[in-house]
Amino acid sequence: MRRLRTYSIAVVCLFLAVSCSPRVRVVDTIKAQELNVAEYPTFGFGEINVDGDSLPLPGRVRLKNSVNMMKDAIARNLESKGMKQSTNPALKVNIGLDVQEKVQTRQTNFANDGAPRYVGQYRWRWQIEEKEVGRYDMGTLSLELVDADNETVVLKSVAEGVLPRKMEKLEYVIEEAVQRMIRQGS
Repeated sequence: MRRLRTYSIAVVCLFLAVSCSPRVRVVDTIKAQELNVAEYPTFGFGEINVDGDSLPLPGRVRLKNSVNMMKDAIARNLESKGMKQSTNPALKVNIGLDVQEKVQTRQTNFANDGAPRYVGQYRWRWQIEEKEVGRYDMGTLSLELVDADNETVVLKSVAEGVLPRKMEKLEYVIEEAVQRMIRQGS
């Protein structure tokens, strides 16, 4: 009985740890100076580089929509710091987005994939193979905040993660990525 209780507590803790793990990982942040409202009261969007032409059609449509979601998320996060969006900004926001379709595979094994195939008289053969399990989109978001007066980089941050298929979840993941990237810059 005691073992069962210990085992169930361990499973619950593992489930909580996995469910709370971030979907997005900030892999690189370079901060030249603090991001404060006194120096940069306004912001505006500069370059937007998007790479994902090799995606199938539904992925390209989501990619187009995700650029608008990113702009909205960045605007919300910077406005929450007290900055205002302007056509003549003190801080330019450059966005880079790269989305690639990845293939998830697994190796076959004798225990899970059954008996070997029959290949002629008395010649049984079995070999390890890579089988496709699924496909997913891996996205890399690069955010660069540049001082508009002297063209110096104030903050450069890169995040990556798996992009969900549903647009509601995609919006949540983008919001989470932008929050983490800007939080590490402040």
